[in-house]
Amino acid sequence: MSTVTEHQAAAALLNQAIHAVNDLWLEADGDDKPFLDEAISKLHEAQSLMMKARLRVEND
Repeated sequence: MSTVTEHQAAAALLNQAIHAVNDLWLEADGDDKPFLDEAISKLHEAQSLMMKARLRVEND
């Protein structure tokens, strides 16, 4: 990904995935919540990396 537009598209997809997992978490029973908590954590980590990459492209 080399353009800001590509980063924005990837960030939008990642945001949709976060919302989808959050919705699953709300419907899950107690046994599934730790797995979904981990998934949400990893998605937020990916979102942070995406923002850092976007800033790097914008500053180059």
